[in-house]
Amino acid sequence: MSKPFPRGAYSPRGMLLKPHRHGFYEAMWIMQGRAACTDRRGSSLCSGWAHLHVPGALHLWQALTTVRRLVIWFSLANPPPCAAPPRHPFRTDAVADLFREAQNAGPGRGDRLTARITLLIAPLLDGLDWPGAEHPDHDEEINEPVSITRVDRFLEENLAQPIRLQDVAHHLHMSVPTLTRLVRRETGESLMRRLQALRMRRASQLLQQGNVSVKEVGAWVGLPEPSYFYRCFQRHFGRTPGAWRRHAGVDAAMTDGVKA
Repeated sequence: MSKPFPRGAYSPRGMLLKPHRHGFYEAMWIMQGRAACTDRRGSSLCSGWAHLHVPGALHLWQALTTVRRLVIWFSLANPPPCAAPPRHPFRTDAVADLFREAQNAGPGRGDRLTARITLLIAPLLDGLDWPGAEHPDHDEEINEPVSITRVDRFLEENLAQPIRLQDVAHHLHMSVPTLTRLVRRETGESLMRRLQALRMRRASQLLQQGNVSVKEVGAWVGLPEPSYFYRCFQRHFGRTPGAWRRHAGVDAAMTDGVKA
């Protein structure tokens, strides 16, 4: 791990950081308040929870109340794949200890700070898909029968990311042919067609929010090229994203094209 860069942050209520990506890891610990972080189906983060943005993941941040948080930026020499950003509860006194240590100018201060930061980051790194590692969550998934619900869960958590058939199969610990047969048997459609339907459903939901542009909606659902997103949306719903937004009050009750 590279030398981490910690900083305290204060976000007034309503503060909004529009969709963006990093080339590094961004870990944050919410000390006070509540925020929305929409890289994970609109997750709400509150005091006592830590969250990790992985490199390349599209996300935004909005303070729902006044928020105090600790943010640490760092990078890894050989980063493992991880599409869904990990979250983890934490003890607020551990962060308070870090701040106290930062004020101690005695010998070894840098080493002590690095040690405390490592202890904070470690639980979040446990959520990454380390090659050859065995995680409790993964073991539980292996024992749980693979269902279309689990497939959809992974797809919905990663709509903003480029998703290949191989990525889904790897996450579910199954072969590509087995996954293909499962999705076809349960839904009557291919996995990529189902992914597209889920992206369109999420896009229709986001378009009902007045604070997100059509271009940003496309990026959120993994279709960052505006013209392609427009074509996909119109093909799916029979109208453009702008027309859908203007009639959202009527169309919100319509079918979204995703089979249950």
